[in-house]
Amino acid sequence: MIVPLDQRPDVVAIVPTLGLDERRLRACVASLDSSTGSRAVGVVVVWNSPQLAPAAMDDVLVLVPGLNLGFAGSLNHGRSRVAARYLWVVQDDLTARPGCLDALLVRLGCDDRLAVVAPLTVGDDGLVSPYARAGILADDGTWSWYPPPNTAPADIDSSVELGYVVSSGSLARADAWDEVGGYDASFFPVYWSDTDFCHRLRQRGWAVGLAPDAVIDHEVHGSSRGLLLEHFMAANMRRWYAKHDPQPGAIPAPPVDVDPALLADVAVAASTQLIEFSRFANARLERERIGWKLRHPTSWLRPLAGRVLRALRLR
Repeated sequence: MIVPLDQRPDVVAIVPTLGLDERRLRACVASLDSSTGSRAVGVVVVWNSPQLAPAAMDDVLVLVPGLNLGFAGSLNHGRSRVAARYLWVVQDDLTARPGCLDALLVRLGCDDRLAVVAPLTVGDDGLVSPYARAGILADDGTWSWYPPPNTAPADIDSSVELGYVVSSGSLARADAWDEVGGYDASFFPVYWSDTDFCHRLRQRGWAVGLAPDAVIDHEVHGSSRGLLLEHFMAANMRRWYAKHDPQPGAIPAPPVDVDPALLADVAVAASTQLIEFSRFANARLERERIGWKLRHPTSWLRPLAGRVLRALRLR
């Protein structure tokens, strides 16, 4: 159950949001409340939108930084305001299934070397959904996903040495988090910050893992899509390799030598423009999707009719 932070719960969930879908955010928070049973959990929402903050949510602390801190920056900002033994990284487009948190805690308790553990996303067929939950770093510097698509949770090998776990729904030891300085906010606004975080943990002797009994439902890329998503993923991948495997001739980031007030003005304006562009891009994508359906009605009417007929037969 969600409790006020002044009760000093052992676990605090940090939920960054752009405020693009407040109903989704509230559904996410409600799932945390219902999935934890009687276990006390604190919740901090980092509201990155320039719009007004949402109406109060019971026992939830809402931080309003006034600009978009990005995913990693939001996690560090939330961390700076709480005292907890464990930090639960929660994106606003996920919902936690019952027992998720307990399973994450059990997995962390199995190995003192584990700094972070992540849950799985399991489809209706009972198999792990076909997108990355973790990765393995090869000797040549290339990454491969783990587990492979369509894997049963029972077939996940906990002895596999993972290079990173995906941040969505992951649970971290606060002391390990603080030891490496948290997430790197320069992976702005999102993507590859979890890879970087786990890599730095492993450099300090920690390990990362999956918790096969912990399950979430996640609307992947719920806040950024299309070309925007492709750009962020590619740009921050290059940033990761430049940081951890610098090549000769790599161009370092230029030093910032401007008045702090001017820098703050530019940061606020840039983050606001980024949010507005995300909203614009998502609206454009939705219009194109609706337009495609209108031009190709049989593509969705036939499956819909089939589902209706099956439902009628079951009555």
